[in-house]
Formats: sequence, structure tokens, C-alpha cells
Amino acid sequence: MTTQRTTQGARPKFRRGGKGRRPCFCKESKVDYKDVSNIRRFITDRGRIEAGEKIG
Repeated sequence: MTTQRTTQGARPKFRRGGKGRRPCFCKESKVDYKDVSNIRRFITDRGRIEAGEKIG
């Protein structure tokens, strides 16, 4: 009463998900807190600055 095992195909390698890294938005000049158009991407809807891992 032995049962045969079916072989499975090769499993895909583990891929890490996520948003990925964004490039630095201000390479040529210094960061200015008054420049809302650039900083808006890095602030949450509640007005908090996102973590460095998320924004690069």
C-alpha cells in the first residue's frame, strides 16, 4: 500500500516585494522646507515624514 508521490515543478525563487527605492530628489541643490512640490512626495497624508527606507 505505498503511494506514489508526484513531483512538483521548480518553485520560483523568493522575490522581495515593495515599492522599491526612489532616487534622491534634490541632488543639485539643498533641501528647502519651503519647496512644497518636492517635499510633498515624502510626507504622508497625516503630515508625517516617511521613513528613510521608504523614501531612499
